[in-house]
Amino acid sequence: LLINVQLRLSFWNLFLLGVLAVLICIGGLMCCCIGVYFAEAMIYFMFAVAYFTLANNTTDTPTGTATETPTETISETEGYTKSY
Repeated sequence: LLINVQLRLSFWNLFLLGVLAVLICIGGLMCCCIGVYFAEAMIYFMFAVAYFTLANNTTDTPTGTATETPTETISETEGYTKSY
């Protein structure tokens, strides 16, 4: 149920972000069509931030840490070895 609520909120947040992007683009077009280049860069940045915010807000991340870390050694007689 919690995931369903989060998905609905994400949908409406992204919908409002799209509406805002259209308004920014229209404002850029009203500035003699030069402002659309600045508006485009701002819109790309807004959607990138939204993507990373939603990507880091997942609930299915594994918990715990690895108990062993791999170590790499290079020996003159044995060559390259990798141990766990």
